[in-house]
Amino acid sequence: MVVHSVPLLVIPWDEVHEIEVENQLGISTVVVHHGKDARRRTRLSAPTTGPLGRDAQFHDKVRVMRTF
Repeated sequence: MVVHSVPLLVIPWDEVHEIEVENQLGISTVVVHHGKDARRRTRLSAPTTGPLGRDAQFHDKVRVMRTF
């Protein structure tokens, strides 16, 4: 998984333990639990959905990520 942030973060798929949807203040974001011991958490900047920016395909996008 490549996370486009500063600096660029590359997470090997064999170290991804869970892809979780987290809700905070009505906004749903994707959090990836990774690392050899699954202690690292990386919040993705997209996809997101919430009251100010509703994404009708949000759950479909999360489902696709989880298939990998």
